[in-house]
Amino acid sequence: MAYIYHVSQSPLFAKARERYLRSAMRLMDACARAEEWSEPDADTRAAFLLGGAGVYAVATLVYHALGGSDYVQPLGKFRALCAVCAPVSFLECGSDEPSVDRAGYLCAALVLKQKTRPGVFFTGKKPIQY
Repeated sequence: MAYIYHVSQSPLFAKARERYLRSAMRLMDACARAEEWSEPDADTRAAFLLGGAGVYAVATLVYHALGGSDYVQPLGKFRALCAVCAPVSFLECGSDEPSVDRAGYLCAALVLKQKTRPGVFFTGKKPIQY
């Protein structure tokens, strides 16, 4: 999904952008359903590569690139995972590895801040200015 999104943003593939984004959306929908149906692993549910954070971050980017406000729902799910990362040591093995812990989540949050509506990071219907 992330690679398809990345390619769709290149001017070299401008003619196929919509088709790529729609393909990414179909894949993302399947991944989001799998993430919601599976039993969440306390150790990886906020993981960028292994858990829901990556799925919801890429879903937000894909929906945002397609236009409209559909991106607010996966963004809300991504934001909800912040509570998992908040404790200083939420994993026994450490909490700052980019692929599975807080560092990956924070990296995704930065990308979402840069790529979505500038100046506003949504929580439900009420925007929070930063």
